Amino acid sequence: MREKQTRIQHMTEKPDYYAIRAISASGLKALKKSPAHYRAMVDEPYEASTGQIVGRATHCAILEPELFDTRYTVMPDGLDLRSKAGKEAYAIIQAAGKERLSQMQMDDIRAMQKVAMAHPVYARLLELDARYEQEFYFNAGMTAIRAKMKPDMIIPPCKEYPNGLVLDLKTCGDARTREFARMAIRMDMHIQAAFYVDNLARIWGTEGTPQFWWMAIETKRPHLNALYKATRAFLEKGREEVDTLLQLYVDCLSRDEWEGYTREVGELEIPEWFYSEGEVKVEFLEDESDGTED
Repeated sequence: MREKQTRIQHMTEKPDYYAIRAISASGLKALKKSPAHYRAMVDEPYEASTGQIVGRATHCAILEPELFDTRYTVMPDGLDLRSKAGKEAYAIIQAAGKERLSQMQMDDIRAMQKVAMAHPVYARLLELDARYEQEFYFNAGMTAIRAKMKPDMIIPPCKEYPNGLVLDLKTCGDARTREFARMAIRMDMHIQAAFYVDNLARIWGTEGTPQFWWMAIETKRPHLNALYKATRAFLEKGREEVDTLLQLYVDCLSRDEWEGYTREVGELEIPEWFYSEGEVKVEFLEDESDGTED
């Protein structure tokens, strides 16, 4: 079972992670769209949207269930703030200092939590020395570029996983292999995977890189889920893009210029995928997974 000490350590982490100027996987993905998008991301104060609040609550419910009730509460439906009783009830909710969710949001989150906890492979991970949203600050690759990351969940090197393991939780509309693979490429998840495993290997000093897994869980009932592992080809594609984007980042920093899209008039061609969509491969993690490396 996970020790409560891990939870206490998490609660005392620095709250200004998003304010620290250092390149991250999210930053690289924004940079891929354009340097101007990256600059806008780091210059604007971080403010979570409603969707992000619900997503963050889902992460907490699945990854840190012991903390969920201390952070989130239900905003009762139909609470009349014009009445004295309604105002008093709302004051109590505000005083608790918790994020407020609707009853429907809470029901969905609890349902996703139940499905996730029932996955036999994930249940075994919970018995190991898992760490949640641990912050890392380091130099990216062999460079002097300051970087940071905060993986959803890591298992440091151990007997079961000699090089460690990283798990990223992703809510989605469709967790089937083909559809999730499309989402993975569309959201540049190969960049995040490569960035995490390569830098964790350097931090931990392991001979090989950690495994990188995703838990894909559907936001609509019955909230089916699946675990997937990044293949070598998936990680190699990510490494190529990470190297290119780090070079672009260094160039933009040195010039202090953050360009947007080209100002030239381009030609719009019918994309190749319109004619034939290529297969994107991920490996499906069965219950008999023994945690060995590829």
